[in-house]
Amino acid sequence: MKLLLVIFYSTWSISISYAQALKDTLEYIPWKNVSSYTPAEVMAIDASRQKWTSLPVELASFPNLRGLNLEKNKLDSLPEFFKALELTHLYLGKNQFTYFPYQIFHISTLEKLAIEKNKITTLPMGIKALSSLKHLDIWGNRITTFPKELMELQQLQYLDARGTMYSPQFIAKWQENLPNTKIHFDPPCSCLD
Repeated sequence: MKLLLVIFYSTWSISISYAQALKDTLEYIPWKNVSSYTPAEVMAIDASRQKWTSLPVELASFPNLRGLNLEKNKLDSLPEFFKALELTHLYLGKNQFTYFPYQIFHISTLEKLAIEKNKITTLPMGIKALSSLKHLDIWGNRITTFPKELMELQQLQYLDARGTMYSPQFIAKWQENLPNTKIHFDPPCSCLD
């Protein structure tokens, strides 16, 4: 019985560790607890599910902020101060964005961006400014076109664009231009090229 528990615990802890590594390695502080820390101590904030329609200016007061989780709010735009943040991880999934927020293009340190399940229809050419981007999660949007500049992101290791339909030729072109990127599209159709 003891051996079985040890095996189960080992398997379970490996699974937990793998799941955490997929998210990122930052320790996220819940928004309600942030005031318990000095601004310099805060490296990652979890402000998901706050029902925010706009961001509080206080977010600009954390000089070492690297991770920001804003999932499941009601955001449809980002404020100008957002351009000055030096984030490496940004989670904007399940909000109300209808366009890709241009302020993100000023965050050259960004490595992981998840902006899935919004109402975005296009990715602007400015996406090429995110030269450090390794992980881009845009599935579940209404995207009908991708700029060729997205293929210039040579650091990109993972792209999830499920929820859109493309021809086999289009997918082959992506795989040719980004051979080291794990790309997830829906099954090809005989529609767009």
